[in-house]
Amino acid sequence: MSVTKADLEALLKAYLDGLSTDIKTALREEQDIHSVFAWSKFLNQGIDAHFDCRKIVGGIVSGAKASDYWKQTTGRLGEINCPASLDVLAMYSKNVFNLLAMKTVLPSYLADGGFWFGFEDDSATGTGMVTFRFYRLGVNEYLRVYAGGQFSYSELDITAALPANAKTVAHTYGVAILKPWTEFYIDEIPRAFGINSPNLAFTAINYPPYAIFRANSAFSTQQLALLEITSAVTVPLSPHDFRLSHISELPPRVFRLYDAGTTTLFAGLTIAAGSETSHPVPTFGYQGKTINFRASEQGTLSLEVLKETNNWREYDTMGITQNKVKTYPIEDEAVLARVVYTPNTYPCTISEAEVVLR
Repeated sequence: MSVTKADLEALLKAYLDGLSTDIKTALREEQDIHSVFAWSKFLNQGIDAHFDCRKIVGGIVSGAKASDYWKQTTGRLGEINCPASLDVLAMYSKNVFNLLAMKTVLPSYLADGGFWFGFEDDSATGTGMVTFRFYRLGVNEYLRVYAGGQFSYSELDITAALPANAKTVAHTYGVAILKPWTEFYIDEIPRAFGINSPNLAFTAINYPPYAIFRANSAFSTQQLALLEITSAVTVPLSPHDFRLSHISELPPRVFRLYDAGTTTLFAGLTIAAGSETSHPVPTFGYQGKTINFRASEQGTLSLEVLKETNNWREYDTMGITQNKVKTYPIEDEAVLARVVYTPNTYPCTISEAEVVLR
């Protein structure tokens, strides 16, 4: 039986077609594995399929297996254990994400040490870091947030936002990286915003109701998830309670206005005398910015924007009609905005106060 050239070409084509299909299938499966991180992914593929790991011992850095330190224990419970033999234990997701949600009890440190949880493109903040850090220094414990890139970052203390029972009761913590800023959540409520732009000059605005600070330099909007522990401690974080996914980089947002520096909403606030100023709202990067306001008494609503001289400047003023909603679009760009309301008569109760971004 003779084999012709055409026969050989047909056999080769069939082999290559089959190989191509196998490669495509493998690529699809690999892409699916790293599309999100959820409990079922952990159960089916294991933690090492999703996380790289490194450790530091006596100043020597080496690779490690995440599964040696992060385990599911009983049922849906689990923990990350950094033994006394390690100086630092760090885990990074194999894929990049911009949405993290986790639920845990924060660790009880017996000595100085820290727990970083959020995002970082590996060590030293090269192309981005947006993360929480809970740590002990001396006899005190702190919660700080970080944002930055290009080997530089800014940080801000938000310990006042930490639940009093954070070390005995599990709370939820979240980080969302958007195009104009990053959002830090505790129990589903945003507690801090890090503005994503280089060379900003404004002074950080402290919690409550939320903090706003500037990154030293621009950071990537898709980063590796970060879990890093310094000093010997066990963090009761289960793979079941740690999730990674993707969110729109410019999603619509509604900000309820608060009385400046308080957790008191503008809506429902009664003004007995003078004026009331709202807590600033980040508006950077959004084309559509609309204020909705209503009060029981006529008065003047002033819109102020923060300029790069670190000064609040009046952008516009408008009259408010008694018990009528005033809708005002902001057409120009602004990093932060706030309103000041001065009623004509007292007492005056504000009934609507919000900023819609789209």
